[in-house]
Amino acid sequence: MPNKENIVIHKYKAGDKRAAENGRIGGLAGAITKRRNKDIRVALEELLEKEYNIKDPDSPNQRKDVSGAEALALVMMNKALRGDAKAWEIVRDTAGQSPKQTNGMSFDVENLGALADMLNAEDDD
Repeated sequence: MPNKENIVIHKYKAGDKRAAENGRIGGLAGAITKRRNKDIRVALEELLEKEYNIKDPDSPNQRKDVSGAEALALVMMNKALRGDAKAWEIVRDTAGQSPKQTNGMSFDVENLGALADMLNAEDDD
């Protein structure tokens, strides 16, 4: 709730040219950052689609061509099998087997009982 201790008095009044200039500068900096992030994303997508010639994990004497995404998956799985817990979490989550998120909500037995009673009452109506 706003009170005298936490109200911020702005440096510039509404319509001040300096405020507009600072906003313009911030907008330009944001555009540069967005452009740089897009370039990085495009480059990573190209690297993931590119073909790589790697050792075949099933037969070490042979090599095979795989996409960058497949190569990364093989490396992460190999690390997970060797006991790397973080690699295991990444493999599990990427495979869609991550634990369900509760979004900070928790129910104790009393709340679940009350919820069941409410649902049963609605069914009786």
